[in-house]
Amino acid sequence: MQVRLADGSKITMQANLDTPLQQVHDHIATVSGVYNFELIGGFPPKPIDLSSTVEKSDLADSTLIQKG
Repeated sequence: MQVRLADGSKITMQANLDTPLQQVHDHIATVSGVYNFELIGGFPPKPIDLSSTVEKSDLADSTLIQKG
């Protein structure tokens, strides 16, 4: 997955299909140093349900956006 951070920079990360999106959120928070944000993804872009997984949310090979 590619992630566009709130500061405009981009990171690439790998996650298994069964990875909880809360874990993806926590990793992005650690990397960016921003802990209070919303993840946007999919098409059309919409807020991500952190209780779901990468596969269930159809986010494999997608771009996520950190808002906040």
